[in-house]
Amino acid sequence: TPTPTPTPTPTPTPTPTPTPTPTPTPTPTPTPTPTPAQAFAGTWESTYCNNSSLGAFRLVVENYQTQSNALDFVIDSEQYTEPQCAGSVKGDLKLDGGPTSGLVLENIGNAITANKTKYHTVMVKSRSGSQSVAGVLAFRDANTFCLLENKPNPVGSEIDQYVQSINLNATQGVCWKKSSIQRFQRKAPTTVVSSAKALLADVQPSLQKLQTQLDTQSNAGYRLNHANFDTRTTSETASFELYIDARDDRNLYVKDNSASAVKYQYKVLDGTGATAAARYALWKTQLTQQASLGFIYKQQAIVRLADSKPSVYNNIFEKRVGDTAVYSILTKEVAQTTVKDKATWEAAANQLGSQGCRIFFAEYIYGSQFAFACSNSSAHNGTYEYRWIASASNAKANEVQAILDAQKAQGFIYRFELELPNGQVGFVFEKDSTQPNLAASVQYKVFDDSIIDSGDSTALMDERLTHQGFLGWHLLDGRSVLAESITFGNNMKTIFVNRALP
Repeated sequence: TPTPTPTPTPTPTPTPTPTPTPTPTPTPTPTPTPTPAQAFAGTWESTYCNNSSLGAFRLVVENYQTQSNALDFVIDSEQYTEPQCAGSVKGDLKLDGGPTSGLVLENIGNAITANKTKYHTVMVKSRSGSQSVAGVLAFRDANTFCLLENKPNPVGSEIDQYVQSINLNATQGVCWKKSSIQRFQRKAPTTVVSSAKALLADVQPSLQKLQTQLDTQSNAGYRLNHANFDTRTTSETASFELYIDARDDRNLYVKDNSASAVKYQYKVLDGTGATAAARYALWKTQLTQQASLGFIYKQQAIVRLADSKPSVYNNIFEKRVGDTAVYSILTKEVAQTTVKDKATWEAAANQLGSQGCRIFFAEYIYGSQFAFACSNSSAHNGTYEYRWIASASNAKANEVQAILDAQKAQGFIYRFELELPNGQVGFVFEKDSTQPNLAASVQYKVFDDSIIDSGDSTALMDERLTHQGFLGWHLLDGRSVLAESITFGNNMKTIFVNRALP
């Protein structure tokens, strides 16, 4: 038998070593060049310390960018715990500004370099005025700028020489250094839902003119916050048909800048009656009629007229645009003594809330009567729970803040303030069973004064509302009254919230 020829073992083909793919060098993202206004935005301190036996403080500037080349320039102050502006900042919870409004800086030009100084041309005017003057915003160094007014034809070498020669420790209100102070006034919400705007409009001498104003503002996206808001300053454009004191009043509107913001529409009805009882009876009839059309009562605005003419009673009703729900109304009149304290008031309120009726009116009416009014929505299948939480008449902003936050933690949102028949002041909170997580999304910011305090200028009020709106705060209650007296004892609060509430 022949010996078989062995099969040769094939030589394996070597696997080629793969050529590594070169890692591409990432293209560096260019650092965006700040706009002229961005370079100056933020918090800045005066380089000069005011030192006296009463304390040490520096002026502070808050610059809010309004456009790529425009700023709102707000001057305030901060007090220090030690002489020569040493130690820590005391801080406060008051609204910025006062007694006058700040400046508006517009048409900020591109940077021009002159030796050690980098400067920008700018137009400067008071927020409450209309006249602008040419000026210069000059960076003395990277962290210090100076505002020079009345500089219509700036010469670079002269600007540089002047700015570099300023004695920063002896000059106040000209130069400002970048500040690391974390001011309460500048604090934004943890979660910014949207920015907000506000608008003050003249009170109108007739129902028809008010209706026209409401239509105009609601079409522009504004919601009525409060009608007949006393600003303590006469409007130059108010009708002479108004009683002189009524020309101080304004209608306050707010706007949610979110693209998906809810819009509102309004209906104004005549609430005139010979007596308080007659006006109340008419109002109840109007409540039912308007609720069947989807409108819920917003406010009664009483307008006093000149020449001894009878006052105008405007009953204002509000409806969300696109809301197809209709409402039924329940009213309840009780003797004040039956809702005289927290326990009895809450019992009456929660009896209504347990029926799915949302309270929109809880006030004294006439005689010794107290009335509730609430609405049942065809689109709402839940219940409401109410709490009245006491507050001292001299409570500070941080104490009110603590009350709001404590109730938020338990699922309740703030609705309105209420003084009980026993004289106690406090706040009413609400929980909607169909929106159990609403309170968790809410954040409050409470100021220790009203937006009308510390100044007699609607420009100042607009400034305060506008700047908090930039930060993402929506005005909830612009004049929460814990105590009010003609001569003493005023205690007003301004409450903002981080989202528009129903």
